[in-house]
Amino acid sequence: MHRSFGASLTVVMALVSASVARAGDSQRLGPGFVHNFDLVMARPFGVPTYWYGFAYTAGFAGMLAWLVWRRTSLGWTLRDVLDAVIVFCASILFFGRVFDILVYEWDYYREHLAETLNWWRGGMASHGLLLGATVAALAISRWKGISFLRIADELILPGALMFGLGRIGNFIEGGVIGTVTDLPWGVKFPDVDGFRHPVALYDGAKNLMLIPLLVAVLRRHPAGSGRALAAFVFWYAALRFLVDQCRDYEAYVFGMGTGQYFNLLMAAIGLGLWAWLRRRPTIDAGTPTPVRRATPGQVGLWRPVILAALIAYPLGIPTSWTLCNIDQKRQNTQTFRAPPAVGEADGPAAIAGIAPNESTGGDGVVHGAAGRQSGSFTTEALRVKKGHVRQVVPQR
Repeated sequence: MHRSFGASLTVVMALVSASVARAGDSQRLGPGFVHNFDLVMARPFGVPTYWYGFAYTAGFAGMLAWLVWRRTSLGWTLRDVLDAVIVFCASILFFGRVFDILVYEWDYYREHLAETLNWWRGGMASHGLLLGATVAALAISRWKGISFLRIADELILPGALMFGLGRIGNFIEGGVIGTVTDLPWGVKFPDVDGFRHPVALYDGAKNLMLIPLLVAVLRRHPAGSGRALAAFVFWYAALRFLVDQCRDYEAYVFGMGTGQYFNLLMAAIGLGLWAWLRRRPTIDAGTPTPVRRATPGQVGLWRPVILAALIAYPLGIPTSWTLCNIDQKRQNTQTFRAPPAVGEADGPAAIAGIAPNESTGGDGVVHGAAGRQSGSFTTEALRVKKGHVRQVVPQR
């Protein structure tokens, strides 16, 4: 099982590396690199699809492939697999969006309730994705008559892969910004000052490095013991807490980034779950939890159609923050100084992502919000650079 997953991971990462290379046109400037990625992956039939959303699509497709391959050991039919993936996709997308609205962007959405369904303007939260996956696992456990710990352990590996791909998507969209650094691999984002830690790549590498750890746990404690789930929850959150020391959060509470409180809570839950499972006498870690043997059922037409729609749905999500909200925040809190021109005719204003109708001084600094109506900055507010359509994106 684990060798096949490792081979699949190798193929996926090779494809991702090629995609990142094709998506960006980064330039060397000073101590680091200039972030100059095209957020749009492709335009089938003239409709833009985004690299950030593609991370979700790839993750959902990977979950489907994993459960199709593992369905015999679960005692599931193809119908059971499709039911489970539909629930997981819907729950992850719903809670990721709701968590973002209520925790990170409520100050904006309480004044714009009608825009909560406008997914094409961005807005998803990683902790909400984890909450959605937990709710989905509980629902599938009750619906299909399978242990919650079994289904959670089974999906830990594709889950870690999905979060690794998600952080690569965050880096491409520029939605997770690090603190200022003078290290050689610092990244200059077009809408913030200074070279920054590529913290999204740090966290993505951390998520991918969890995979061999989880494989080792599953070899010793087969799916159903809950140990893989506990290990993932603890190490994901504890290591992310350390990685996020290099992150420039958009919001702070008592001097600490908002997401750090959720990281600490998750780490505590994971540690507590591991301790509880060690003391729980009813689970034999060496024996997989018994599962129900499903009877064959008709897949029908509606299941594949709904699943295909859910897998494709994230392709329309451009960024992890709602663009018009973060644009307003940054207009109210700071001005953005453009880096020196690097030999292009469009000059520093275009490099910094300043729209043509914005007023700038001779120093390339945006002065207020002249020429831009409040709240009008959407995914259609694009800048053109070197022939690529590029959006000014926020940090996350």
